[in-house]
Amino acid sequence: MRRVCGAVRAYLALAEGHLAAGWAYNERTAGALCAGAPGVRVADIDRAKTLAKLRTGNVLDPQQRIKISRPAVKGLIFAVGALLSVAAGVARLFSVPGT
Repeated sequence: MRRVCGAVRAYLALAEGHLAAGWAYNERTAGALCAGAPGVRVADIDRAKTLAKLRTGNVLDPQQRIKISRPAVKGLIFAVGALLSVAAGVARLFSVPGT
């Protein structure tokens, strides 16, 4: 049982490493991704929350479902959309015509 738990922890650490590398890649290429970046961010945040739940939950118990709730995902999407619309409004407010 300890060997299985150790393997699960190792795979979770590997997944977290890949997620961190993907996040760093998206940071470097944010200008190139433009409109696609918010969707990628929502997915990355959802994955990070899922990995955190997997770390604290019992992944070996088939009766226990470990996932992020649908309302939490919808709230995250709403929050990102609201932030983007505010950011776009502020950018329009301070933009200089003709530049």
